[in-house]
Amino acid sequence: MRGQRSATQPQGGSQIRVTIITLCALILSGMLLAVAAPPPTVVRAAAERRWQARAPASYRLVVQVQQGDSICLQHLHVRGGEVRDSLLDTCSPSWLTRLHVDRLFELSRRVEEPPDCFGGPGCLCQRVRVGRATFDPAYGFPRSIEWRREYRPNWRNAGFWLSLATAGRVPGCGITPRQVRITVLAFIPETPGRQS
Repeated sequence: MRGQRSATQPQGGSQIRVTIITLCALILSGMLLAVAAPPPTVVRAAAERRWQARAPASYRLVVQVQQGDSICLQHLHVRGGEVRDSLLDTCSPSWLTRLHVDRLFELSRRVEEPPDCFGGPGCLCQRVRVGRATFDPAYGFPRSIEWRREYRPNWRNAGFWLSLATAGRVPGCGITPRQVRITVLAFIPETPGRQS
C-alpha cells in the first residue's frame, strides 16, 4: 500500500492552513490591542491636563530612583512649582536631583522621543528609549517612569548597508543598555493652612 496515506499521518495542506489561520489570528489580536490602547503621548497629555487642573499649591513628594543596582531616595517640599526644601536627597547624578512633578513630566516625555543617531558619521546606529510611564488617576502626576536606552543598528540608513557591504559585518552598536526606574512612593498635598 505504497500510494495510500496512513490515517495517523498529518496532511501537509491542513498543517499549512492551521499555521496560516493561527498567524492571522495573532496578527489580528495584536492589531486590536494596538487600537484599544491610546498612544503614550495622549495618555501623558491627559495626565498633564489633570495635574494642571488639580495641582496643589504646596506638596511633599518622596521619590525612589533605581539605576542599575543603585537605589536612591528624595523627599522634597514643593511650593508654587519650585523645590523649597530638600528633606532627603541621596541621588548624586545631577540629572536626577530635585525630581518634582514638573521634572517628572519632563522625564516621562523622554520615553516618547524618537530614536536619535549614535555611533559616528553616517548614523549607522540609533539610540532608542524603550519604556513606559504611569500616572496618578486623581492628580495626574507621573506615578512611575521606566526606561532603558538601547543601541541598535539603523537598518533604514543607507550608510548602514554600505558599511555592511564594505566591512562584511553589522556595525557594532552594542553598548550596554542603562535602565532607570523612577517611582513616586508618596505624594502628600498640603492644605493652605500648613504652608509657610
